[in-house]
Amino acid sequence: MIGISAGDGWSSWDKAWLPLLFSLLAAIVFFVLHAWKHAYAQRHFFGLAVFFIFFFFGQFSVLLSLRFTDYSWSKNEEAYSAVLLDVPEEKERSMLCRVLVTHVRDSSGIRPVNRKILLYLSKDSASRAIGLKDALLFYARVVPPANNGNPNEFLEFNL
Repeated sequence: MIGISAGDGWSSWDKAWLPLLFSLLAAIVFFVLHAWKHAYAQRHFFGLAVFFIFFFFGQFSVLLSLRFTDYSWSKNEEAYSAVLLDVPEEKERSMLCRVLVTHVRDSSGIRPVNRKILLYLSKDSASRAIGLKDALLFYARVVPPANNGNPNEFLEFNL
C-alpha cells in the first residue's frame, strides 16, 4: 500500500526514477545481507528486502498505469484523424461522439496518438449522418473537460 501511494505521488517518470532505483537497490542490499550471514539474528534483513520489493512493484505498477492514461495534448489547434467508437449521442445543442484519435498532423509531421476523447460536433445534417466506425478528420485544440469547481473532479477520467 505504501508503494502504491508513493507511486501516485510521483506521477511522471522523470520525477520517480530516484525512489524506484532506491527501493530496488535497498531490496538487493538486504537480500545480499541476509544471504551472506544466513542466521536467525539477521531475519529482519529478509523482511526489509521483501518490504522494498513490494514497495518497488507498487510504485512501478502505479507509474505504469498512469503512463497509459496521461497524454500531453498540443496547446495549439492541430489536424487529427479519429475513428468513431460509439453511436453519437444527441445533446441539446450538439452531438457527443466517443472517438479514438489515431493520428495528429503538426509541424513535425504525422504522429500516432491512439487516445480516446469526447468530441462534440455541432448539430447539423453532417453530424447526424455519421455512424459507428466512421473515420473523422477534424482541426481543433483538444482540452480536458471543464469541471464544476470540484478539485480533481476529472483526474480519473476514463472512457
